[in-house]
Amino acid sequence: MSAGTVEIMGTLREDGTLVLDQNPGLPPGRVKVLVEQTHERPNFRDLRGFVERVRQEQRETGHMPRTREEIDREIAESRRENQREQSVEAAIDQHFPKDFKPGAA
Repeated sequence: MSAGTVEIMGTLREDGTLVLDQNPGLPPGRVKVLVEQTHERPNFRDLRGFVERVRQEQRETGHMPRTREEIDREIAESRRENQREQSVEAAIDQHFPKDFKPGAA
């Protein structure tokens, strides 16, 4: 590609507008757009077909889903963080009256 040329994926809407997946990083002004259909439009009513298309796109891009262990580890960490926050809030509630206003004399 030459200078000033960027290849970006996007979505063509029903009304003919184009939504880019990212900012092209070019200065404002007129541009030349080549639209190339990458695959047929997903039929969201066909859930099985939609899920298979998503999985295919993920395989093609090298996406690696999280393992069950990774998900479980993240959930456990989130729960520990919640418990820490609740402990801090409980300690604050014990030391300050409900109507406490910092800076008020």
